[in-house]
Amino acid sequence: MCSESCRNTGGKIAYASQTLERLAVRPLVQQLDPKNCDALLKDLISLNPDYTNATYTNLEGVAVCSAVPQPDGKPVNVGATPWFQKLLKEKRFIVGDPFLGPITGKWVSVLGAPIWNERHEMIGGVQLPLDLAAFDPHIPAQFLPAESQFGFISEDRTLIWRNRDPNGVIGVRPVSDAARRTVEVRDGEFESLSEDGVRRYFSVVPMPQTGWIAFVGVPASAVYAAANQRATIATAIALVSLALLFLLAIAIARRITLPVAKLEIAARAVRAGDLGVRAEVGGPSDIAVVAQEFNVMLEAQQHNVAQLRIAATAFESQEGTLITDANNVIVQVNRAFTDITGYPAEEVVGQTPRLLSSRRHDTTFYAQMWQSIKDTGGWQGEIWNRRKNGEIYPSWLAISAVKSDDGTVTHYVGAHTDITARKVAEDQITHLAFYDPLTQLPNRRLLMDRLQKALPYSARSGHCGALLFIDLDNFKTLNDTLGHDKGDLLLQQVAQSMVTCVREGDTVARLGGDEFVVMLEGLSELPEEAATQAETSGEKILVTLSQPYLLAGHENRSTPSIGVTLFSGHQTSIDELLKQADLAMYQSKTAGRNTLRFFDPKMQALMADRAALESDLREAVRQQQFVLYYQPQVIGAGRLTGAEALVR
Repeated sequence: MCSESCRNTGGKIAYASQTLERLAVRPLVQQLDPKNCDALLKDLISLNPDYTNATYTNLEGVAVCSAVPQPDGKPVNVGATPWFQKLLKEKRFIVGDPFLGPITGKWVSVLGAPIWNERHEMIGGVQLPLDLAAFDPHIPAQFLPAESQFGFISEDRTLIWRNRDPNGVIGVRPVSDAARRTVEVRDGEFESLSEDGVRRYFSVVPMPQTGWIAFVGVPASAVYAAANQRATIATAIALVSLALLFLLAIAIARRITLPVAKLEIAARAVRAGDLGVRAEVGGPSDIAVVAQEFNVMLEAQQHNVAQLRIAATAFESQEGTLITDANNVIVQVNRAFTDITGYPAEEVVGQTPRLLSSRRHDTTFYAQMWQSIKDTGGWQGEIWNRRKNGEIYPSWLAISAVKSDDGTVTHYVGAHTDITARKVAEDQITHLAFYDPLTQLPNRRLLMDRLQKALPYSARSGHCGALLFIDLDNFKTLNDTLGHDKGDLLLQQVAQSMVTCVREGDTVARLGGDEFVVMLEGLSELPEEAATQAETSGEKILVTLSQPYLLAGHENRSTPSIGVTLFSGHQTSIDELLKQADLAMYQSKTAGRNTLRFFDPKMQALMADRAALESDLREAVRQQQFVLYYQPQVIGAGRLTGAEALVR
C-alpha cells in the first residue's frame, strides 16, 4: 500500500511538475508583467480543483500575477518562505512543506519551478499551491483495520498529510516515537507508539519525487486481536476439560503464533534488504490477509526495483547518452557521455547540446535534422562535435523523441558514439587503395580516376591538358649493382623532386617500377601554346632529375626519358593517351635518353624548329649579327611624328 501511495501521489506531483515547466516557458509568464497576466492561470485552477492558486513571482518573491485575487490588491511577498528560498537555491522543480497560503488562507504545499530567459538566466518562479487534500493517494483503505493511519512525512519529520489528524499535527513536527522511527527506517517495517497513544505496525517506503516518506500504520491490536480472542476461548474451554482442552489450546496457540512469528521473520528480512522473501499465507484469516497484503507490497516493490535496475543498466551503456526536456535543455547524461566529451554531469545539466557544437555544420544541416525528428520522431547520422578540451571529433548520433500518451514531446534522447578510430581506419584503407606505399604518390587507380575527371573538364573549358610518361634511364643497372634497397631510395627521392617541378593542381603518379606519369591540366586553349607549356614542365623535370642523388652514402646519377602527349576533351580515350605517352617515351629512349619527345610528329617538328630558332638567335646575338634601323613616321605635309625601331 505504501508503494501504491507513492505511485498515486507521485503521479499527481509529476503532472504538476510538467504543468509548471509548460507555464515557465510561456511568453506572457516570462515577461513578468503584472499588467499583462497570462489568462491560462485562471483556466488552470478552474479545471483542477486540487490547485488552490497559480502564481508567478520575481526573484524577490513578489507575486507578479495570481489566478486568485490578492488580498486588498496588495502584492504578496513570499521571498522569506522556506519553499521560495529552496527554489532560489536549487533552481529546479521543488515541493514545499505544508504552508498557510497568504492569498487563499488554506494549508497548502507549494510546488515551484524556475523561469528562465533566453540566456538561461533565472528571472523568477512559477508556483502551484496544492491543497493538502490532493495528497490523498486513494488507496483501498477499506482493507485496513479501524484507526489505521497512512500518509507522508518529510525528512525533517514535518507531517505533510495523513488520513486522520485528530491532534492537528499536519504541518508540524510530531514528537512521537513513530515519527522518529519513520524517518530513521525510511524503507522497511517497524512497530512503534504513535502520538495518539496507539501502538501500530508501520510499513514505510521513500518517495523519490519529493524526498518524502510514505507510511501505513496498522493498529497492533488489530493484528493480534483474532489470536487473543482464540486464546481466551481456548483458556475457557481448558477450564471445563483440562486434559483435552489443554492439548487443544496448545494446537490453537501454535496455529496463531507460528504464522505471526513467520511474518515477523519475513518483516525483519525485508528490513535487512531482502526483497525476495515472502510471508507464509496461512493460519487465521486476519493474519493470512495481513501476510497476503504484505507479499503484494513486496512484489510491487521488487518489481519497481527491478525496473529501475534495468533502466539504470541500459542508461549506463557504452554509448554516450544525454536526455533533454522538450525545450532541448539537458536534464541527464551517463558516464559514457562524460568519458567521450570530457564534460561531467554537473557542468552540462541545465545547458543545451549547443555546447558540443564544432561549428562545422551550417544552419541548413540542423534544420534538416530537426525536420526529420519532427516528421519521423528521430534522426541519425554522422556529426562533428567538440570535446571540453576543444578537440573536434567525428560522432555517430541517434536522436529519438519521447512522447506522452497524447503525442506531446516531453523529452529527447540522444545516443552518440565516438567514431574517430573508424574514420582513421577508413582513411588508411583509402590511402592504401589509391596511393603508392613506397613513394606516397597517387597510384594507377587514382591517376585513372583523375583522368576520367580531367577529360570532361577539358571538354567544358576548352583548355588542353598533357600526359608526361617518365622512365628512369638504366634503373635496372642500379638495382643489379647496388641492390633494390638503393633503388627504392632513388625512387623516393625522384618522387619528391618531381612534385616540386609541377603546379599544385597537377598530378604526379607512379605506375610501378621506375615508371611515372605527370598529368598537367588547364593548359592553353591553343595546342601550340599548350605544347610549349608541357615542354617547359618536361624540361624542368629533365634538369631536376638529372642532379646527383645520395643513396645511403653512395652517389648516383640518373636521367629520365620523357614522352609527352596532349589531350583536349574526349577526342582520345584514356588507354590510348597512356599508349601515346608511352610510345613517345620510347622515342626519347631511341633518341639517346635524357631527352623529351612528343607523340605527334608535327608537334615534335614544331618543337624542333622552335629549338633551332632559339639556338640561331642566341648565336646571332653572340656574333653581333643584328643591325638596328630607325624608320621615320610622318603625317600631313611631311611632318615627323616619331620613329619605328627595327632589328635586322
